Amino acid sequence: MAKPAPVRVGSVVGWLGVLGGCTGGAGAGALADAGDASGADATEDGANGDGGGDGGSGACPSAVPVAGAGCDAPGLWCEYGGGAHGRCSTRAACAKKSGNGGGGAVEWSVFGPDLPCANIAACPGDFAGSGAGCPVLYGVCDYDAGRCACAECADGDGGRPWQWQCRAWGDVTALLVDAGLASTPGACPPDRPRLGTDCVDEGVVCGYDACYGVSLGPYQACVNGRWAAGPQTDLCNPPSCR
Repeated sequence: MAKPAPVRVGSVVGWLGVLGGCTGGAGAGALADAGDASGADATEDGANGDGGGDGGSGACPSAVPVAGAGCDAPGLWCEYGGGAHGRCSTRAACAKKSGNGGGGAVEWSVFGPDLPCANIAACPGDFAGSGAGCPVLYGVCDYDAGRCACAECADGDGGRPWQWQCRAWGDVTALLVDAGLASTPGACPPDRPRLGTDCVDEGVVCGYDACYGVSLGPYQACVNGRWAAGPQTDLCNPPSCR
C-alpha cells in the first residue's frame, strides 16, 4: 500500500472504529486533543479539540476510570487492556466538558473497545493477501508481520473498489508538530505504545492511523513526556488499487 504524503499537523478526525475518520479507513480512525468534550453524551469526536492533545502531565489511573468522574489533567489520554498492538483496548480521555450545562468541568470520557478482538473469518490466509478483492465488511486481520483490512482503493477509471490491503507494523511515519519529518530514527515504535505511557521524543507525531487504508491504531503525539492522541498526519486520499 502506498504511504500517504504527510500534511501539516493540525486537522483531526475521530476514531470511529473499524472504518476510520474518513469514509474509507479501516481498522481505526484518529484521536486528537482531549481539551473539550461537548454535550452530555460526548463521543470520541466530542472529546477532541481543534489540534493536537496538550498532553496532560498527570499519571493514568491504575484501572479504567468511570465516565463522567472528575479528573485533574486535561489532555491526558490513557489506554487499558486489549491484546497485541493495543487491539480491542479501552481508551479514556481527561477533558474539559463544555455545552449542555457542562460549565467547563474536567471529567473522564471513556471509549471502546471498538475493534473485534479476534480476526474475522474472511481474513486472507496470510499477510501476503493484499490486492485481492473483498466484501465490504468490518474487522481487521492481524499477523506477525502486520495488519490487513478490507478497504477502498482508487482504480484508474475513477472507481472505488474494495480490496484487501496490508500494512507492516513498522510502516509508520514520524513527523514533528510543524509537519517536518522527524530526525530521530525509531521515534515511532512498530509496537504501538499505549496512550499515557512515557515517551522521550518530544513533539513527534506518529502516523499509526490512516484516513484510508489500514489503521494500526490512533495517531499519537509525544507531549509532556507521555503518549497522547495526536492530530491527523495524512491526506484523505485512497491508495491506488493493486
